[in-house]
Amino acid sequence: MDGFFTQLTSKNIAIQFEMEKEVEGKLPFLDVLVTRNGHSLSTSVYRKSMNTYRLLNYESSHPACHKRSVVKTLWSRAERVCSTDHSLKEERNRLRKVFRANGYPNKMGKRWTAPQRERDRSATPQATTRVTIPYVKGASEITARLLRRHGVNVAHKPCNTLHGAISKVKD
Repeated sequence: MDGFFTQLTSKNIAIQFEMEKEVEGKLPFLDVLVTRNGHSLSTSVYRKSMNTYRLLNYESSHPACHKRSVVKTLWSRAERVCSTDHSLKEERNRLRKVFRANGYPNKMGKRWTAPQRERDRSATPQATTRVTIPYVKGASEITARLLRRHGVNVAHKPCNTLHGAISKVKD
């Protein structure tokens, strides 16, 4: 394997490859930690040692759908990646602590991570129009909900950015 790796990296100086080697029966691959248990393999979520566990803070001025997405994405990754009940339970406990540390209330996390039941979407008109509006905490969610009832899909954009505040356009 080392010979193949050497040959691969010597083909083009602009392209450099890295090779991870198994340590104590564990091999990280992307965001998955593969563990060898005798003749079987198990998987769990892998994080680099430099991970700070910082997420989009719950108190930040971002649309609620972005905050829900953070929780749902990490929760579903745990369910997809963890191959044992033990590793899934450990990952769920870790995520709860991370969510709490980033200001997410316990009840919100429970609601967002619960299995979703199917809604009857026949009562809601299909969105035929899409609009982008500036995000203003509190007002934008209400506006989006009202427009959705009339078949208008809303995307939010930040109204104040650091770039906009410090850059000046020349005339």
